Amino acid sequence: MDFDLTEEQRLLRDSVDRLLADHYAFDKRKAYLAEPEGWSRALWAQYAELGLLGLPFAEEHGGFGGGGIEIMLIMEAFGRTLALEPYLATVVLAGTALRLFQDQNGTEFNLLMAAALVHIVPVVLLFFVAQRYFVKGIAMSGLKG
Repeated sequence: MDFDLTEEQRLLRDSVDRLLADHYAFDKRKAYLAEPEGWSRALWAQYAELGLLGLPFAEEHGGFGGGGIEIMLIMEAFGRTLALEPYLATVVLAGTALRLFQDQNGTEFNLLMAAALVHIVPVVLLFFVAQRYFVKGIAMSGLKG
């Protein structure tokens, strides 16, 4: 087994490390945390320019065809700098869920929307039907006598 990184993987690691070293000093991290989202949109745009947001996706879908090792290298860099951007939740986890759904069902993302709709509509209808009882219960529990 060869556990050495390829030249492309070393280049990816070095460029992400350099980007985060330039933009994640302690005072900048505190400023990012104070932003409304709790992370930097400008730095997120730089991730997109570097191709980090499309890294785990296949080339035929506009990604770069990266795998687990490339994601590990990015996540290691994020962990070293305590990066605040939601890369794991948005790109890795949600992207993997979409990729797995697509592999099972071709490119039928309308099935994903249909499944979401089937789960949401009954809850919304129940809320509209029972809304007056919810409001009545809240109002009654807030009044004495």
